[in-house]
Amino acid sequence: MWSKIFIVIILTINGIFVHYTILPKLKAAINKNLINSLSDKEVIKTICIGTISFVSWLFPIVLGVTETLNFSAPAIDIIMFYIFSLCLALIVAGTIGKKVAFKYRSQEFLVAAS
Repeated sequence: MWSKIFIVIILTINGIFVHYTILPKLKAAINKNLINSLSDKEVIKTICIGTISFVSWLFPIVLGVTETLNFSAPAIDIIMFYIFSLCLALIVAGTIGKKVAFKYRSQEFLVAAS
């Protein structure tokens, strides 16, 4: 139970970052090359925020499906596994994401207007 609350708090904070940092950049990049419109620091920040969001949404789903973890595993174990998984995902996404983003900077990928 406490592990789910911890992860929901992380998701809430991450959602605030998405709303105030990522969405304005996406709106500003409509009909432009998104990767070229972001600085290197903003690309890394976007990769990190997306990775945190992905891992943080995945964990409550897994905890909901595996009901046996809810009462048999201590919350601290689940939280530590979450933090480990998050760190690992950030390292992998940062490494791969930077290479891919910087490789495609010169190509024309446009953010479509809806």
